[in-house]
Amino acid sequence: MFKDSDPPVSLFSFQDIVTTLIGIMILFVLLLSLELMETTRTFERNSPVMEELKQLRERRRSLEARSEEMSRRLETLANELDAVGEMSEAEMRYESGRLRQRIATARATVAEVDRRLLQAREAQTQSAAEAESLSRREQELEERRREAREAQSRGEALRVENQRLREEIRKKRNAVSIEFEGDRNTEPILVECGAEGFRWKKFSSPEVHGIRFSGVTVTDEIGELLTQLGRYPASGCYILFLIKPGGASYAEYLFREFSRRLPTYGYGMDPLLEKEFCF
Repeated sequence: MFKDSDPPVSLFSFQDIVTTLIGIMILFVLLLSLELMETTRTFERNSPVMEELKQLRERRRSLEARSEEMSRRLETLANELDAVGEMSEAEMRYESGRLRQRIATARATVAEVDRRLLQAREAQTQSAAEAESLSRREQELEERRREAREAQSRGEALRVENQRLREEIRKKRNAVSIEFEGDRNTEPILVECGAEGFRWKKFSSPEVHGIRFSGVTVTDEIGELLTQLGRYPASGCYILFLIKPGGASYAEYLFREFSRRLPTYGYGMDPLLEKEFCF
């Protein structure tokens, strides 16, 4: 007997993939539905206009229910009129008058219900217009808030720029210009001596060095300063000490130690006010 040697084809893998995709799509739709419902509830809870619209809808449904009730009552009255033909003349006159009165009352009630329904529709239209107006006002308010934030940012930038300009003006007022006339082969070394420490630089270089006082005495800092100055060649530099009022207390000791440790260096001294600076 002839037998097919090819293995049977199985569609279970394809079925699993299709089932998985359908499950993912159902889960995605459910998540979107839940998110939409939650967003709608949040908006309805937080919006006073939506609360008012909800009340108007409930009032409209109530009035429509009353209108239907009146219609049913009118239908009942019409049925009762059909039964009047079986009554006597006196009973018919009595019932006719009573029914006319009830019909008039019912018509007045229906007219009142229609009037209230019209008022409800007008109020709903007005509420929708107020909701749109409120939305526009909120957008305008957000735009004004954004403009206020931008104005605040510009004001802060102007304040920083103003502070920077004031600082530059203050520095320019306290800046001291120093000019040297002498050997061009000699490089002046400016040393500023103040109450907080030393600052020094070459006259032609923008690089500034400094040492701050760390204790009651300044002997260690003076020794460190002289060590740093000793690295410059004696034949190619001239040391100019700029003494502030805060450095007058140790100036004598400084010059004595300088003459002892660096006797071959030329130096000079100029006074500076406490707020003045030359670099």
